Amino acid sequence: MNLQERFIKFINEHHLFTHKDKLLLAVSGGLDSVVLCELCKQAGYDFAIAHCNFKLRGSDSDRDEQFVKQLAEKYAVPFHVTAFDTNATAKAAKKSIEETARNLRYEWFEEIRSKSDCTFIATAHHANDNIETVLMNFFRGTGIKGLHGILPKQNKIVRPLLFAKKDDLASFAETNKLAFVTDYTNGQSD
Repeated sequence: MNLQERFIKFINEHHLFTHKDKLLLAVSGGLDSVVLCELCKQAGYDFAIAHCNFKLRGSDSDRDEQFVKQLAEKYAVPFHVTAFDTNATAKAAKKSIEETARNLRYEWFEEIRSKSDCTFIATAHHANDNIETVLMNFFRGTGIKGLHGILPKQNKIVRPLLFAKKDDLASFAETNKLAFVTDYTNGQSD
């Protein structure tokens, strides 16, 4: 079974959404979210694209925004974009950059979803992210509840790539000749 077939099977098995729904895809421009766009397009799902520029990586952040804008033009779908002063917001809230960015992102996605005709917010979390989450929760000692990992559906947020490994996504991108941007900070440790 190819990735497209597995994608549709996962969506149906977990009752994530139907062709009647319009999705708001959270797109960074990286491999995972670009593959999510292409899978949705090939499967015939209706979607819009949302991109957050966190202003954390200088010109790379702006490059990513432009790339995602061009992606939305390629798919001829609505494009929503916003920029945050993530550092200032994190400092004011006395929270980490990661937690601040996550909160800003999800609050804004929900605002866009609720004001538009989108039914669900779709993120590109995949199996490798899920494993990482379970391990982090285990080592933090969150107990049994924290060991479930990332859920395929949580309120209005759906994660239709949780079945796929990063290698699956990379193979799909190569086969379909998909361009994407690479965030150099992903390989850095804090």
